[in-house]
Amino acid sequence: MRKAYAAGNSLLRRLARDTEGAVILLFAFALPVMIGVVGLSLDLGRLATLNTELQDLADAAALAGAAELDGSETAIDRATLRAKTLLANDPRFATDEYAGDVHILEPVFTETLDGAPVTDPTRAHFIEVTTVSRFSNNLLMPVLGAAAQSDTAARAVAGAIQVACDVTPLMLCNPNDPADFDPDRGDMFLLKGEGGNVKYGPGTFGLLDPPGYTSSGADLTRRLLASTDPNFCFVNGVSVRTGGVSGPVDQGLNVRFDMYPNGNVDPVLLTFPPAPNVTKGLVYSATGVNCQFSADANAKPLPRDNCFYTGSCPQVGATYQGDGDWTARADEYWNANHAGKTVKPAGYGAPGFTRFDMYLWELGISDETGSPTYANMPSGGVENPRPQCYQKKSGSSAVGGADRRIFHVAVINCNDYVITGNSTPNMRPAKFAKFFLTEPAENGEIHAEFIEMLKPEKDEGILRTIVQLYR
Repeated sequence: MRKAYAAGNSLLRRLARDTEGAVILLFAFALPVMIGVVGLSLDLGRLATLNTELQDLADAAALAGAAELDGSETAIDRATLRAKTLLANDPRFATDEYAGDVHILEPVFTETLDGAPVTDPTRAHFIEVTTVSRFSNNLLMPVLGAAAQSDTAARAVAGAIQVACDVTPLMLCNPNDPADFDPDRGDMFLLKGEGGNVKYGPGTFGLLDPPGYTSSGADLTRRLLASTDPNFCFVNGVSVRTGGVSGPVDQGLNVRFDMYPNGNVDPVLLTFPPAPNVTKGLVYSATGVNCQFSADANAKPLPRDNCFYTGSCPQVGATYQGDGDWTARADEYWNANHAGKTVKPAGYGAPGFTRFDMYLWELGISDETGSPTYANMPSGGVENPRPQCYQKKSGSSAVGGADRRIFHVAVINCNDYVITGNSTPNMRPAKFAKFFLTEPAENGEIHAEFIEMLKPEKDEGILRTIVQLYR
């Protein structure tokens, strides 16, 4: 009996000391936690991947929309269309079987990064896009009492930075403000600065200060206007140079017509050669080292639009705009400069044939980038179409390219700003326009023919739109 009791007691003591099965208890307690952690990792990982795909969609849509924000009247419409239709992304981790056509909600446009929403396309510089919400089924989280689905959406903000390099520092307050500035190719403009402390409004014409300058002086103004490609860039805005400086404006622009100031005005102007064709309705003569240009009844410049001779051109501010019809005196120009020629340029006298077309035809090229052949230069008249003053003053027979008679104007919706006296806020041009000088400037008045608007995709070396994500 004692032996049996001792054996049983020994067995109980061994069982009490045996811990090999304790891990089962720990595992039993830890198993639900482990399942929860794995489930949370899987479900949150799927949700994070879904959000990443939606963010990629939002980023791409915002960048596509921002590329259309060029300040034109259709900018918001085009940006909205591009943002909403660029991609039809169906995230692979979305399990809601989304069948809609809309993946991007209605974009929001602002003038500044943190500004209030705007509807004016000329002031829309930033776009914010948000994707529709998409759902992902939770596989294991519902075991822990979580929802059966999780949803997510993405948001992105992008903006367009405008960079204009090597442009003439001139500006025009949009005569059509708040409507778009959209003249026809060939329309003639009379651009004239008003000077003084005038309030800048539609039709006001003036100068721009290059970056880093305020109220640039006469010498700098002359040199910048004499240059075809001034060495600076406007980045996302321009600053008006207030006040009147008609003398330097005339002197700077007119070197393009081979009209260099006499005396010691600014010797640096001789570093800017004239255009290859300087027909201007004036006859050259020389006295000593000085160049003289005088009117002659038989010397004819390219005609102005007919309405300038009848006084019927529409006027906004100090700006007059023609309609591109210069047929009334076209033959007068032809007879004075091409007498005896029987072959006229294609389209001559027809609607749409411009003075710029005539200029290019005379040089024997199709656009301003070509190398002049002088195939059809004016001849037989009293005026020599080739430069003479530059050679006399500099000793060089060099001439510039055909683009020497082209200049640029920043078109600004001035009603959005207050510009008076020395108050020159940073302003973003709605457009940059390209003009052709038809005759020398006089008393700050510039007669020029509209060619076209600068476009980033065409004028890459001059105008660029840099698009970037901000959020």
